[in-house]
Amino acid sequence: MNRAAASRTRTNRDRMKGLSDDALALARRTATCTAAGLRRMEKRKMVAASRT
Repeated sequence: MNRAAASRTRTNRDRMKGLSDDALALARRTATCTAAGLRRMEKRKMVAASRT
């Protein structure tokens, strides 16, 4: 399945749950930001540990 089809499938599935487009966008953005933030934090911890 290509990316566009996967995205459509996910969107349709989420809409069935009754979430608005704004809520879906916010949820996706939050999850993405959180994951990126956690990766950055882990990276900083590893760098700090290697310096000591």
